[in-house]
Amino acid sequence: MPENIEDCIENRYFSYIHFLGLVCSKDTLEARLYNRPKWRKSSNKEFVENQVKYNDYIKTNKQITTIETENKTIEEVARELIEWVKSMVEE
Repeated sequence: MPENIEDCIENRYFSYIHFLGLVCSKDTLEARLYNRPKWRKSSNKEFVENQVKYNDYIKTNKQITTIETENKTIEEVARELIEWVKSMVEE
C-alpha cells in the first residue's frame, strides 16, 4: 500500500506510482469470500473480517483510486481498469 511503498529505495526508478483498488460492499465481499472453493482457505471468519477491513482501508485511502466492482461483470471491470491504465499513461 502507499505507505509501504513510498519509502522503498526502488522508487527512484519511477517518476510516479499510481495505486488502484478494486472494491465492493461488505456484504458482497463476504459472499464472494465465503463462496470460494474450500482449497482457497478464504472462508474462515478471521480471514473474511481482515479482508473487509482491508476493503474499507482501500475505499477511504485518498491515495488509492478505486473501481467499484459491485454488480459489474468481469468484462465491465476489466474495461474500467484498461481505461484507468490508459489515463495514467497519458499523464
